[in-house]
Amino acid sequence: MQDCMAHAFAASMDMQRWRETTYSSVLEHGDGRIDLCMAQHPIAGLGLQVWRGAKMLCIYLELRGQHGCGPFVYDGCRVLELGSGPGLAGIFMAHLGAHVTLTDLEIVIPMTRHNVELNAIRPTGRGSLGVQELQWGVDIRDKYSRRGDFDLIIGTELIYRDELHALLLITLLQLMTQDTEVLFAHARRSESQFARWKKRFERCLDVQEVVTEEETQDYVDCGFVSAAPEPVSIWRLRLIGPPVSDEDLTMLFANLCSKDSCEWLSLLALTESDLDTIEVGNIDEVGDIDEGVEA
Repeated sequence: MQDCMAHAFAASMDMQRWRETTYSSVLEHGDGRIDLCMAQHPIAGLGLQVWRGAKMLCIYLELRGQHGCGPFVYDGCRVLELGSGPGLAGIFMAHLGAHVTLTDLEIVIPMTRHNVELNAIRPTGRGSLGVQELQWGVDIRDKYSRRGDFDLIIGTELIYRDELHALLLITLLQLMTQDTEVLFAHARRSESQFARWKKRFERCLDVQEVVTEEETQDYVDCGFVSAAPEPVSIWRLRLIGPPVSDEDLTMLFANLCSKDSCEWLSLLALTESDLDTIEVGNIDEVGDIDEGVEA
């Protein structure tokens, strides 16, 4: 499997194969619309393409800013993007004034960094961009020594496989305080799979749908984004009660039985497929962390 991953990684990092596309804001900001040039390599892997959910999340964040406190609503907001891939949503938020940290696996972040360079913040801009490696399902308490370092955590298409749920959840529990807002955008491809992630996360997080599938369809009707068969919705997650204690986190890690989550996640990121037909074989099952989590 390591040889296959090395071959896939070499192919994915061949910049001559990367395709650049433009994403434009739906509103004008200052001197005009925000235009981003995003490099991606869809055929190289799931982690190297801009998914429709990222575009939907950008639209929601932009419109929420307009209907909130005006154009500077995100100024100074500390944002973490999980599973950034090309990094559209995080880069867009930085151009809206936020201080954004984009994260992904080591094999993905060369493309993330490339897109940060392509879309540098203007000298008059108020936001900032940084890129860090972050692997889900490992102890990151030394990396992010203080909970609450981020006001907002965002992500798109992060829960399309059941095996990802425990890894993502324990990562969130290390980062969140009661003031942390999490926004995820996802397409509904399986009713049962969607119900399973929601049930698992609701054991310790308040999960609310803030933009329904019908409302994201309005984005299509307005011409903001092209039509597609998979409906997208956007969800807000907040902690129920106080943050999970360090002692409880240690116990949760003991229940997380992944032998090598880094290798598994890397294989998944470089899977040459789309999210409708994804099939990844010969991977270890990732353990559950439901035991010991109290709502």
